Amino acid sequence: MVDGFHSFSWNEPGKTIQSFFGAGYVFPFDTTGSKSLTLKNDFAFNRVANNGSFLRPMVVYKWQWQPRHTFYIVSWLFLDTRREPLQPLNGGTIYLANTYSLPFKKITFRDELRILFVTINNLRDVVGAVNQLKISINRNKFYAVSNLGFSFYRSDGLTQWIWNIGIGKSF
Repeated sequence: MVDGFHSFSWNEPGKTIQSFFGAGYVFPFDTTGSKSLTLKNDFAFNRVANNGSFLRPMVVYKWQWQPRHTFYIVSWLFLDTRREPLQPLNGGTIYLANTYSLPFKKITFRDELRILFVTINNLRDVVGAVNQLKISINRNKFYAVSNLGFSFYRSDGLTQWIWNIGIGKSF
């Protein structure tokens, strides 16, 4: 699998622009494809970190427990690749998600609810919930997403709404 993704948020104009490009492999656990493990690595650019670049190795476990419902466990590390970062941004993310999909002939609608934990080494830990809406065009595999969430715990004592929108393509 290969995909590319670009997202942005107007919460901090010009600062939360991110682009990801990656490749990976899906290991099916059964012949139906209802259970699988995906190993993937992304290369990411992030305007928040002074045009920083990151490696993002990922592991995704998928279990489609009903035709329209899928359970995911997703984890990734983010590894700062800047030569001389003022404050290295290394850390990791893990989340549990349930996805509800509605496939149509030309598009697929997907609603995903995530409970997540994020740690940025020596900076912050965050626990929150995110709802992602995704619309995919079946024929050419372009998609658009929107994320809306709330961080109900942050180690710096703040809570906040989080959101972004994005577009991408799978190959």
